[in-house]
Amino acid sequence: MWRRGPWTVLVLLVALAAACGGGNDGNPGALYPDRANQYREDQERRIGGSVMLGGFTTTVTDVEVVGQTVTVSVEITNRNDEPQRIDATQWTLVNPRIQTLDPSSADFPLTELPGGETVNAEVSFTLDPGETGDVYIQYKPKILDAARGIWRYRVGAGIAS
Repeated sequence: MWRRGPWTVLVLLVALAAACGGGNDGNPGALYPDRANQYREDQERRIGGSVMLGGFTTTVTDVEVVGQTVTVSVEITNRNDEPQRIDATQWTLVNPRIQTLDPSSADFPLTELPGGETVNAEVSFTLDPGETGDVYIQYKPKILDAARGIWRYRVGAGIAS
C-alpha cells in the first residue's frame, strides 16, 4: 500500500505549480500597470526583451507600422530536446480599444521547431484606420498554460514610438 507523507504533498504541489506556469518570471503590471486583463503568469517585456515560456525563449525584436499594418518581428528558440509546434495562432494583438486581434498574416518558415533550434519570423496585424495609442503584443505558446509574453508598442498619428 502506498503511504502519503508530508513530502509527497509538497512534491505534488511543486509539480502542479510548475505545470501551471508557476515559477516563471511573471511580472504583471510591473512595466505596464494600466494594461487591461493582467494575469499572474504574464511576463511583460520591452521590445527587444525575451520571455521564457513553454520551453521557448522568445523575443519581439522589432515592430514596424505601415498604414494600418503592424508587423512584429520575432525570434523563437526551442530550449527543449524535442520539436515543438510554432505558428501564428500563438500570437495576438490587443488594440487601444482592448480588442484582441488575430494575425492577418505570418511568415513562419516551418511549423515544428527542432530542439535547440532558433527561427526568425514576422507576424502582422491590421488596425482600424486612424487607430492610435498603446497596442500589446501577446504570445501564448501553450494552450493549457496561462503564461503569456507581453510587449507594448505605441502607435500614434502616423508616428510609432
